[in-house]
Amino acid sequence: MENSEQKPNPTELLANLLEELKKNNNNNSNLKRDIQRLRIIKAFISKKTDSLREVLETLPKTIELQFSESSKSQLEQLNRKSHILKIVVISSVVYFLMSLIYLFYLKKMSYGWYSEAIKSKKEFLIDLEKENRTVVSTEYLDNLENNTKMMKEFIKRNPKDGSKLLNFKEGFDSRK
Repeated sequence: MENSEQKPNPTELLANLLEELKKNNNNNSNLKRDIQRLRIIKAFISKKTDSLREVLETLPKTIELQFSESSKSQLEQLNRKSHILKIVVISSVVYFLMSLIYLFYLKKMSYGWYSEAIKSKKEFLIDLEKENRTVVSTEYLDNLENNTKMMKEFIKRNPKDGSKLLNFKEGFDSRK
């Protein structure tokens, strides 16, 4: 049996191997150079971290604020004014609510009073009807009074004609 596969040429294989080794050598030198750079960067970062820690240790852990006397007095004054304003607002709301309650109470009372007044007026008119009385205007009543006075005066001054007037009045009343 013959092997149909061709055997690789050893010189070609050696040439390929040499090329690969050169490439790897270049890559290795690049890698060594990159590693060297990373070591330098690490050392730099380490130094900066140490210096930052030292600076942080020198900084105070807490900061205290000290107000001046004028600032303190202004804050107290503002606090008093806000307290007064709060009282004014609350009392205004309370007065407003009380006035609304009072308004509704007055409305209810006036409606009740008006209803009672209408009822009592109707009852009064019914009572007058039962007694055969009526309500007349004062102008009509004054006119009747004036006519009665005038008739009495006419009868006094004209006794003869007064009897005729009385007869006429009796006849007029009987026609009703």
